[in-house]
Amino acid sequence: SIDCLFINGDLLDFYAISQYVHDPRDRDFQAEYEACLEILLFIKQSFDVPIYYNLDANHEARWGRYLAGKAPELLGLHQFAIEDILKLDELGIKYIKDIDHVKIGKLPVIHGDTVFKRGSGVSPARTLFLRTKTTCLASHVHRTDEYTDKNLHGEMSTCWTTGMLMHPNVEYCKHIDQYNQGFAIIEKDTTGDFQVHNKRIYKGKVR
Repeated sequence: SIDCLFINGDLLDFYAISQYVHDPRDRDFQAEYEACLEILLFIKQSFDVPIYYNLDANHEARWGRYLAGKAPELLGLHQFAIEDILKLDELGIKYIKDIDHVKIGKLPVIHGDTVFKRGSGVSPARTLFLRTKTTCLASHVHRTDEYTDKNLHGEMSTCWTTGMLMHPNVEYCKHIDQYNQGFAIIEKDTTGDFQVHNKRIYKGKVR
């Protein structure tokens, strides 16, 4: 069992309102929005623990950019804030917004879009370490990976990137993406020390 659940962003794609050229027939915004509400309700009903949702992610940010470009007058109205359109208060889901990072125990956790702007490299966890220079966990690259480094003083740092929980078929980079489904379980004690169990999902099994 778990004592809390953390959704680290990109739950919504916001494909239909993204800045990229897209075929409006591919994905219906209303259908995606309603599906997200159903998923949030399912998560809330399935887990009797505090649930946190990191809204500081690049796909969730598409909503604010869309309003800024199409209807800037609505940006200041709370009814159009992303946490309100997703009914997070109504669902009892705690949202995280406009912060640098969170910590689960002593482990810093970020979404990762600000770190991986120039790509993720062969080993995204190593790239995460080279750009943050500290122990950290991120999810943005949709790839399960781990990298450990040690400095001259023998101090060790480990970075993790996690897989995704969306459909594995990615239409915009068919045949070449290295994405995998997965998630992380983080155990922490009263001192904040932690252990990360970075899990892959392959052929319907957690590995």
